[in-house]
Amino acid sequence: MTLEIAHRLTLDGHEVYLVDPESIMPDPDPGDGGRVNVVDSLDKASGPARSG
Repeated sequence: MTLEIAHRLTLDGHEVYLVDPESIMPDPDPGDGGRVNVVDSLDKASGPARSG
């Protein structure tokens, strides 16, 4: 269910990171275009800097 919500957020144009420190989540299937980034630490979950 978490991956489904994250996937829907990517389809709405959001960049989504899932922090999985113990690597228990399988790699998400991009399916119809949404891409969920799975990382092992919060430090790796930073997207590009926003202006403003």
